[in-house]
Amino acid sequence: MKTKPTTEKEYTTFRISLLLWSCIAALLIKITSAFRYSSDTWTEFAASWVQDTFIGILLYLLFSHAGRKSKAHNQRANITFAIIMACFVISCRIYSRHIPDLQDFPVNLFGVESGTASFFLDYFLEPIFIIEAAIGTTVMIGLARFLPLRLNRNTLYTGSVISGILFTISLRGPAVNPILYSMLDESSRIFKKDYGIKTLDEKEKTKTQKNFPELMQEFRTYPNLTLRYNKIVVLVMESINYKEFISERKDIKQDFHQQHQSNIISYHNYYSCNLDSYTGLFVMLNSVMIPYQAYVNEEEYNFLNRRPNLIKFFNRNGFKTCFLTSYGEQQKRFIPDYQDWTEIKCLRTFPKNYAIVNSVKIERAAEDFAVFPDLIKELRNNRKIFLFQELVYGHTREWKKKTGINTIDYYNRYFNLLGENLRRANLLDSTLLVITSDHGPRKNQADRENYHIPLLLCAKNLRTGYHDEFLSHIDFKNILLGKSSGTSTIAERQQIYTVGNSGNMVYGMINKSGKFIFINNRTLETETNTDEDAVRSLNADFAAYRNSFSELSKKK
Repeated sequence: MKTKPTTEKEYTTFRISLLLWSCIAALLIKITSAFRYSSDTWTEFAASWVQDTFIGILLYLLFSHAGRKSKAHNQRANITFAIIMACFVISCRIYSRHIPDLQDFPVNLFGVESGTASFFLDYFLEPIFIIEAAIGTTVMIGLARFLPLRLNRNTLYTGSVISGILFTISLRGPAVNPILYSMLDESSRIFKKDYGIKTLDEKEKTKTQKNFPELMQEFRTYPNLTLRYNKIVVLVMESINYKEFISERKDIKQDFHQQHQSNIISYHNYYSCNLDSYTGLFVMLNSVMIPYQAYVNEEEYNFLNRRPNLIKFFNRNGFKTCFLTSYGEQQKRFIPDYQDWTEIKCLRTFPKNYAIVNSVKIERAAEDFAVFPDLIKELRNNRKIFLFQELVYGHTREWKKKTGINTIDYYNRYFNLLGENLRRANLLDSTLLVITSDHGPRKNQADRENYHIPLLLCAKNLRTGYHDEFLSHIDFKNILLGKSSGTSTIAERQQIYTVGNSGNMVYGMINKSGKFIFINNRTLETETNTDEDAVRSLNADFAAYRNSFSELSKKK
């Protein structure tokens, strides 16, 4: 598998040719991915190709002297290098389609657990990928074997130097290649302060009797309440934090909040406990803080589906309960309290006159307006209804590419159209509209602003109100029922616990004075503006809460 040089200056080997064809394949992958999945700029794809190419050159250099002892050694080295470069191109194909979203949701591969891997294989790795990878790898190796690329030795060295320079420049921004990102992320922790804490698994070996009633606010008994509204609509925005919600509204000409401000109650110090949608919705509806990752530890909190919750309350009070979303049928797996809803509406088919995202299984959805007629129909046809819509727009960057509309602007149009339809149908007097978010951006799990989210309640008979109490999704039930019945007030919290996304287990604490602690459970890396004693206290208390939480699963 070695070709002799045709001149003293021009030469090739199987490995060099395979490296060149691999880099060409990677470039083609970046170009096609940029056309299909990119945002407004190609710089991320260009940076990823530079980083991929540099890694490919390093792999070649590792094998550059292998196989010189004998022909058999050389054959084995070539075969090994071919397998490695095949994996190189396959990984490039898999992650390139997610480059825009990886910038919003970076994943450290060293922190990936088996549950995360199986979730990825099920919802992100399409069968077509395997076919494409098999065909592409075969073609690439065949080209390297039977159509070798020739180049000058000096050209090879010059190209390597240029690649190194471009690679260095590409690192001025976040590393796009997930392997490189993971290595840099790991190395950045070497100089982090050691707080002398242990992982939760180690802590949980020591059982405690400490209770956490403030984190478990589910119904003890269902109250007998007279509600002012026959129709309650909860709209949950996707990945919007409070800061973004306030700042981007300033540029909107017909802002829903401004038009209805005399009938809106706003909560300015309201937080999500989780950075994943599934657990975020669970906390809202069940009033129990979930101390686990959403898509890794699902079996640890699934028992909540059998526990008291807000849906059961409305069912008991004669309301139809409807979960509505423009996601596809795959979303049914991620709907809390699945058996309790009167009706669950996901899209089986996607109407062609709306923007559609269909790049991977878990993201399959039409834009939210695709189910707007269903929303209005449900409100008109049911005298009493609790309708909960999980909005999808903005979950990936593809939505903006499809429509050209910023996320907040899109939601504002949705709210305005809903308000206008309620007015036309004479439903304003009987409807309470609740607007909130599941969580903020997931990019930085150690940023308290990503847990700070908006909460608005709008109804014709409400008067402007501003709440600064420190509250969370655990309090959603009490806020909703209190304002609907006028029977209760909410005591603010001193602190809340948090769990980040399923890319890596990061748990934390935020208190009312702005203090925070975020701990990476694998590396024990800690971000905080408090002292060492507070970090150690959180480490112990969070482990104790997980023990207390697990005891719930044993109760009937």
